[in-house]
Amino acid sequence: MRALAVAIARGEARVSLGSKARAALGHLLELSGHPALLSITSLAEHLGVNPSTLTRLSHALGYPGFPAFQRVLLSSSMNAPGIFYARQAEGALVAGNSLRGAVTRLCRENQANIDRFVDHFDEAGFAEAVTMIMAAPRVAVHGIRQFHALASFLAYGLRMIRADVVMLDGNNLGIAEGLATLGPQDVLISASCTPIRRR
Repeated sequence: MRALAVAIARGEARVSLGSKARAALGHLLELSGHPALLSITSLAEHLGVNPSTLTRLSHALGYPGFPAFQRVLLSSSMNAPGIFYARQAEGALVAGNSLRGAVTRLCRENQANIDRFVDHFDEAGFAEAVTMIMAAPRVAVHGIRQFHALASFLAYGLRMIRADVVMLDGNNLGIAEGLATLGPQDVLISASCTPIRRR
């Protein structure tokens, strides 16, 4: 993406952009991991352009719309390790004097996350997971660090609709002991995500 931006600036690419679009693209490439990337509205405000400028830029670069371009900008290949949380902290400090602004930004980021979830929803995979959970004699749920809260809430919800749901953590039998109690037809749900940085 950076090479393409350089080629466009030099007039060596097939893509032709106006001055505003060129400037927006240059600034976009410096926003790796920035929370503003999560919403076209917040990104447009951050760059000082109209959302329509970002839509036209996306089309000019060959994407069907801004969401497709946004996925590239948010991809792990564009982000330095650990930069997302650093940007979140930076944004919180900047918005420290504007509580409403911080809350508004957080709501927009979550709306963008929900929109991406809907766009990539795997209905067949979800239905298969539900069937497995319903049919399993026993379900174990596991999550550590920031995912412990999610795992705990999931276990709580599952216990309301079915029996034999256990939470694997150090406060109960322990993870190894809990895994040892599972049979071949039981289901283990483990919550995690792609590591933010290499160990």
